[in-house]
Amino acid sequence: MTDSSKDSSKPTAIQDELRQYLSSLCATVKKNLRPVTIDELADAHPSREKQEQQYMELRNRWLCQHIDPLGLKPYVPGPKFEYIGHPLDVLQKGESEGIIRRYTAVFEQKFTQWMSIALAGAVNKKDFNNEVVTALADNLYCEYEQNHPQMLRNFAKYAGAAPTLGDKKMADRFCASIEGLMLPSRPVFAIGVVTALETTSCIFIPYLDKIATNLGVKDHTYTNIHGEADKMHAEQLFTALSIAATTEENWQVQTQQAFKKTSHILQYIFYPTTKHLDNLSMAVRDNFIIIAPKKY
Repeated sequence: MTDSSKDSSKPTAIQDELRQYLSSLCATVKKNLRPVTIDELADAHPSREKQEQQYMELRNRWLCQHIDPLGLKPYVPGPKFEYIGHPLDVLQKGESEGIIRRYTAVFEQKFTQWMSIALAGAVNKKDFNNEVVTALADNLYCEYEQNHPQMLRNFAKYAGAAPTLGDKKMADRFCASIEGLMLPSRPVFAIGVVTALETTSCIFIPYLDKIATNLGVKDHTYTNIHGEADKMHAEQLFTALSIAATTEENWQVQTQQAFKKTSHILQYIFYPTTKHLDNLSMAVRDNFIIIAPKKY
């Protein structure tokens, strides 16, 4: 095989590997989203009884470890704690509002910031071609021209789920692990994060739309606009990421980090679990979220 044929096969091999990563991420997100309706619950979890028993055992162990290790007093949820129900239950009103609050607290400003960092890194890279810069610039232009941050704030307000100061502080703290790696000098990581978000949004935007409908939201401008545009943006950014990866020797490390961090963010927003809570410090956990006892 000639050197030129090796070079021409490199982008295709990178694209195939990136598609595998993204496909795995999308499958994880889709698998873990809680049912919104009774019908979805029946379809998704036909063997709920056995899974419910396993979950109850896990939850009870977590409660004993973190809430009342000595078993001296019953646990009563306080006002500062957010209730998260059984992961196989249909979402309750408070849980639906919690998802929208966390989502808004993270993405109201963070997405445009991350896209701007990715664009700055692409512009500064002399060996990136115009297609990478154009894909990022077009996406960022839409974010500001259509004022997506304000659109998202309105969406949360209509759902009765505007993020609190505590939600915003928690979002800042949780996103710090991404932002520590989100540097213009590491453009593949930055492009990887925004590509992963645009790709998985084809799953979680319709989910947000269903949640909003259950909460009585009539204005679905935010979810309608993103549902139409995100597939195109996802393809543009995927192409940009594929091109950017050909210029970096450690592109696999950066993209795997990007997809892993994106997965953690989506888990925090849509399906926090006891394992997820154990990854937070006790101080954060005690002021954020607790799996409370629930009768079945």
